[in-house]
Amino acid sequence: PATIINLDDYCRLFECRSQMLLKSMSNRLSESEASTYNKFSKNSIELVHISKAFIETVVLRAFYDGVRKASEHKSFGPVFEQLFHVFAIHTLRNSATDFIRLKLLTADQIYQLETFNLPDMYARLRPNLISLVDAFDFHDNELNSCLGRYDGQVYEALMERARLNPTNRHKVHPVWKSIKQETKSKL
Repeated sequence: PATIINLDDYCRLFECRSQMLLKSMSNRLSESEASTYNKFSKNSIELVHISKAFIETVVLRAFYDGVRKASEHKSFGPVFEQLFHVFAIHTLRNSATDFIRLKLLTADQIYQLETFNLPDMYARLRPNLISLVDAFDFHDNELNSCLGRYDGQVYEALMERARLNPTNRHKVHPVWKSIKQETKSKL
């Protein structure tokens, strides 16, 4: 099993997983004597899974290449590296079964990544999250959000939003009165 030391290790792990899954499926398809249609029909769920694994590998590699280019910039290079770690660990965790089954990582190694590395990465990334979101230049009305207002009126906007919400038109929603009646009648 591998040990993750640097960013490139994540890429190698994901590439290994994709190759091993593809090789396994290739062998299964070539050994089957069923028609081509039946081979693919029988294995369609696994083929979708392998496709997703391949896409994760491509996205991770592209992200890694971007991080390497950004590392030249001292102001935001380290932030992108932290973001890459979080993305890689999160993606790896969601596909942990593959990595364990293929003996690329042990359950303990994945647990270590989740338990020790991820909280540390979150802590280092947290001060930069607002800047990262702001970098996409989404306005609050596009996100349908009151938070992050430039005028500083966050609480007022939240209260106004709650006041305008149709579920808050009545102090007690009428359905609770009927539930209360039902409960009393059965006692």
